[in-house]
Amino acid sequence: MANPDIVKASYTKEGNLFDKHHILYLNPGYHMHQDELFEMELFDTFHPVFGITHQKNEKAFLTAKQTDESFDQRLQNKAATILNMLEQEQRLGIIFLGKPYHYDLGINHGIPEQLQQMGFPIFTIESLPRHPKILKKLQRI
Repeated sequence: MANPDIVKASYTKEGNLFDKHHILYLNPGYHMHQDELFEMELFDTFHPVFGITHQKNEKAFLTAKQTDESFDQRLQNKAATILNMLEQEQRLGIIFLGKPYHYDLGINHGIPEQLQQMGFPIFTIESLPRHPKILKKLQRI
């Protein structure tokens, strides 16, 4: 079962709490790496609920996409700064590879936090800079 299914199951086990409290539970699947399809899927999900227009949906989609890309860039810039510092100080960092749900404390048992408390910076795959020069350095390690 996927995480949204587990959430829904916990609220509908002994009666549907969503229905009881007039809460609409949505669990759509999206193709987040195919912009046109993703934008259409968002419209198909939220138009019936909120009555949004195609124009508002497009504007919201583009704003969210720009915000997401900006966040990724800031995260990668910070990681590049930390990687340079580690290289200069000849220290180690740790790349934490996994699925997003692996970041859950109940699954990873706090190991990344413990390593970070020991002085090892933790990098997720999403935080690594995409610059070819930096990636080439990481491959040599």
